[in-house]
Amino acid sequence: MAIIIQCSKRGCNETVLPCRKHSRSPTRSGYNSTRWRKERLIYLRQNPICAGKWSLCEKAGIVKASTDKDHDKRVTGPDDPTFYTGPFNALCHECHLVKTVAEQGGYS
Repeated sequence: MAIIIQCSKRGCNETVLPCRKHSRSPTRSGYNSTRWRKERLIYLRQNPICAGKWSLCEKAGIVKASTDKDHDKRVTGPDDPTFYTGPFNALCHECHLVKTVAEQGGYS
């Protein structure tokens, strides 16, 4: 079951969060760096199942592969001291989107 989420930018009707037009560039945010990509792969191999306090899959008894290495607490970018050190969650993409919406205070 796919979860459809609308962009949080007021007046935008895109159905992903954040939509491409209003998202931060992965390059500027640090998520496209070689270090992040390598460490993400290692983390997801070590934590292959969507699990943890933000996992709706785990709460529902669904076993689903993790796809997103998620910061447990919000970070501001690669200059944040915990950007590369964590702590992290291993979530499927849908659970990560739900967490992102909750952290941003819901829909605007």
